[in-house]
Amino acid sequence: MPSTLIGLAIAIAFVLPGFITADLAESRRASKASRSDLELVLRGLFWALVIQGAVAALGWTQTIVEDVSSGDDWQHHLGELATFSIVVGVIIPTILGLLLSVWLRSSEQRGQLRFWHYALGARDYRKAWDFVFGRQDGTYLLLSLGEDGKTKHFLGKYGPNSYATQAPTDPAELFLEEVWPSDETGVVDAETLEREPKRGLWVNTDHIDRLEILDPQDGD
Repeated sequence: MPSTLIGLAIAIAFVLPGFITADLAESRRASKASRSDLELVLRGLFWALVIQGAVAALGWTQTIVEDVSSGDDWQHHLGELATFSIVVGVIIPTILGLLLSVWLRSSEQRGQLRFWHYALGARDYRKAWDFVFGRQDGTYLLLSLGEDGKTKHFLGKYGPNSYATQAPTDPAELFLEEVWPSDETGVVDAETLEREPKRGLWVNTDHIDRLEILDPQDGD
């Protein structure tokens, strides 16, 4: 039984870094309707092999094995084993996953994906809504919201504290960190513009009659 538990622990330690990398690489990127269990396993195993292969090529894995099997009690190498586990099992896959996420997201935003992007997990945006808000880090929006036969116009700020859902969420939802009632051209009176406290707005896209994306540099 102890040998079985040790073997299981080694197997988990081998594949876990790959799953950490694969999961972090998904952050803030174009979404899919769902990811199959097989896809998750294969992608996790792929990155586990990449990480473990790179560490082994540097000779660190062999050094650990030789030290632990040198005849000394393995407990004498706890510090060395702990350092190896933290670096290989947490630090490397975390950094790799975050860098991969940034690179793939940037490639997806440009909309110029090549075969190597797809091979590493890149994907096209599923809807125009995803494409537009996946590219926006900060802008202003002019919304016309219709409900009960009435139309209201708002100028809204889409900034770092705003959020737009992605597919497969349907209908899509939008949260604007700051909004001001306006006329249909987006003009806001000075008193409303300076009001306190500031007000945000949650929007269900079913109620959007028109949405215009404004370039804030146009007003400079």
